[in-house]
Amino acid sequence: GTHDAKEIVIDEVAGVAITLLPVFYFVGLSPVLCIAGFVLFRIFDILKPWPVSYCDQKLKGAAGVMLDDIVAGLFAGGCLVGLIYAGIG
Repeated sequence: GTHDAKEIVIDEVAGVAITLLPVFYFVGLSPVLCIAGFVLFRIFDILKPWPVSYCDQKLKGAAGVMLDDIVAGLFAGGCLVGLIYAGIG
């Protein structure tokens, strides 16, 4: 009966997985970048900048629940790509 039940975390898992894809593609297993990716994902997921907030507020049902975390993961992944090209990690 809730919009985004806290007991169900598959959307968070998907968001973090999307965030970490650039790390595994460009670098491999990097603990520093994995932690940075998790922190960046949580920042985008909590602050919900546009379009993350749009997906969370305007899209109903499972699409909205999943898509806001997917978009947050894309934002965080983009930041990780910047960190990788800056030579961090």
